[in-house]
Amino acid sequence: MNADLTSAVVFFDGPCVLCQRSVKWMAGRLRKDVPEHALTFASLQGEMASRLLPEHLRTAPLPGVVFWQVDEVWVAGDALRALVPFMKAPWSWLCRAVPGWGYAWVARNRTAWFGTRESCAWSPEVRARLAEPDQA
Repeated sequence: MNADLTSAVVFFDGPCVLCQRSVKWMAGRLRKDVPEHALTFASLQGEMASRLLPEHLRTAPLPGVVFWQVDEVWVAGDALRALVPFMKAPWSWLCRAVPGWGYAWVARNRTAWFGTRESCAWSPEVRARLAEPDQA
């Protein structure tokens, strides 16, 4: 699936276990009226990221979550807040409430705490939303 001008993409650090779990968590808490083509997930290490995002967001240290929609980019805690319209309550409130310092603290320590894994076993629900299934 390719991003078009009406779609939004959540980019994540592909090998990061916390990021993989976060994608699964987000996909399970999306509003029912959000079609698959309206919100997809893609790795920061993938081809779509190289086409849509500036290099500083794709090189170490990776920011964690990056949200792209129609040439606008939100990073870290701002990315979570940009997701609010896609999430059902009460999870949308949680995305809105994450403080920037809290996000930064977890992002800095995420691979030390949770580790990395080169691939992930995605559920069919998540796989349907992957922009680049071969990259994940």
